[in-house]
Amino acid sequence: MSVEIFEGIFYVGGAVLSWMNVRQLYLDRVLKGVHGFTPFFFTVFSLWSLLSNPLHSAWLVHYASITMLLGSLIWLALLLRNKLTPRSVVGQAIYD
Repeated sequence: MSVEIFEGIFYVGGAVLSWMNVRQLYLDRVLKGVHGFTPFFFTVFSLWSLLSNPLHSAWLVHYASITMLLGSLIWLALLLRNKLTPRSVVGQAIYD
């Protein structure tokens, strides 16, 4: 197994975890126990991977980092929506 495939599997796992967080935040609409630096770090890490991996022809890692970046950005958008919107309005969207 080459290093690129091993690293790509690692990135795919990170993307899956990122999308699991998106799903959980969408369902719960409440965030507890997450330090604010963590999602920021993974977003910046994904951006760095988008720039550096094509230079090394690590295409599996590149595509997985795109997926991880999208998950992180959507998670941050949901976080901001839940923090800036009153709780009664966010909860109402389900039933409208």
